[in-house]
Amino acid sequence: MLAFQDDESGPSNMTILDTAINCLFFVDIILNFFTAYQDEEMNMIDDHRSIAKEYLKTWFVIDFISIIPFDLIMYYGSFNRVARLSRIGKIYKIIRMAKMVRLFKIAKVRDKLVKKLFRNFQDRAKL
Repeated sequence: MLAFQDDESGPSNMTILDTAINCLFFVDIILNFFTAYQDEEMNMIDDHRSIAKEYLKTWFVIDFISIIPFDLIMYYGSFNRVARLSRIGKIYKIIRMAKMVRLFKIAKVRDKLVKKLFRNFQDRAKL
């Protein structure tokens, strides 16, 4: 694989894959506005206004930054070539960091779910 892609070749397979993943993350953002959550006291919060407020205060900014297609903006934008090359490294680092934070968020939620399921399993086994 080449380090720099020729501007004439159009979007690569990685760009197409990245766009598809961003679309899935966008759907996830929409779903997060309607998904109930548990507060600190383990109460289930299902009021849409409360869910939206909590999501906007916590993960929304990171989620939104992670779906901005900076690579496509730089590719199709009216920036000159030198400006693109100088900024691309910083932008990719920010995007990758935001996506890594999302993955850690998913792992944290998964761990919480596994612990809760394990506790439920133990409680039922005691009966």
